[in-house]
Amino acid sequence: MKNLDQLAIEAKVRKAIELTAQNYARFLGIHMDIIDVGEGYITVKTQQVQKTTDRVYEPKELVDKTKEAFSHLVDLSLQIRVRPLTFKGEGLEAVSADWVKNQLKKFNLNQADIVRDFGIDKSALSKLLNNETGFTRWHKAAFYFYFKAVANDQK
Repeated sequence: MKNLDQLAIEAKVRKAIELTAQNYARFLGIHMDIIDVGEGYITVKTQQVQKTTDRVYEPKELVDKTKEAFSHLVDLSLQIRVRPLTFKGEGLEAVSADWVKNQLKKFNLNQADIVRDFGIDKSALSKLLNNETGFTRWHKAAFYFYFKAVANDQK
């Protein structure tokens, strides 16, 4: 985490904040950096930079994660201001159940079109789109290039 050294805090508190931030980065793809330290407040930029699962965190969730990471500062009574930046994945990283559903709407397609074009079982597609099973890299590649081809066909 950048600029944590600007806070006048005990070493064990600093270590606890660093550990929480490292775990969020490693397991959730969420990175935090202190961007401003003022009288009685700190401003933290929190951004999901990658999807370690199919999950994209909403701004409120990023704020909650940040406040949890800095919860060790309760006794200092600093106001934690959070600037959440949601995930803006591109390419395969953007593919998720919600992304596929949005693409279906965008191109006026339905699940039956996917079942027919991919030659897959309806229940398998349903499980993917309802987040009952996760997207593998192969799933993501198939959907990404499928919708890329659909977009080119509609030009």
